[in-house]
Amino acid sequence: MSVSPSDFGTQAARLHRRFFLKILDMKKRTTLIDEQARKELDITRDEYALCSFVHYRAADPRQKKPGWCCDEREDIAEFVGITRAGLFKMITRMEGKNLIEVDTQTRAIRVTSAFVDAENKVQPRKQSLHGRVNKVDMARKQSLHGRVNKVDITNKVYKGDIKGEQGEIVSAAETSLQRLDRWISEISTG
Repeated sequence: MSVSPSDFGTQAARLHRRFFLKILDMKKRTTLIDEQARKELDITRDEYALCSFVHYRAADPRQKKPGWCCDEREDIAEFVGITRAGLFKMITRMEGKNLIEVDTQTRAIRVTSAFVDAENKVQPRKQSLHGRVNKVDMARKQSLHGRVNKVDITNKVYKGDIKGEQGEIVSAAETSLQRLDRWISEISTG
């Protein structure tokens, strides 16, 4: 069985069509709208959908310009559910709010850190879902064990030519440290 030049063209067209359909499958189909972030940014749901789509597509390594959304404006408008003219107006508004930037040479778009920061702030706000959980101040490095407290001792005792009040302060500090050591040993054994 021999392959003619016309068969080769047909096979290339089929491969191209399969590749194109796979690319279409990788387009974003849905957007989860973070209402709290949307309200903080003071934008509509359509504007949030635009920013979310641009953020998603800019992460695709196959874009013509890495880190930027280079999709056709018709495709973006179709996803958001607006006209192409409406999309241009929306992009201009988002530029004004410093949520989207447009590359003047390629007309590619991407979201700014203002959108990314607003979208990411929402998750870390919840510390605990349990109402009765004690929240530990991590700066103090307290123990999670009920009967043990870690004490950071930063007192330094200087000995030498100390006279008068300074000598009394050193003596009081030494006494406090001895009491603290005794208290720690009582807690540890008890």
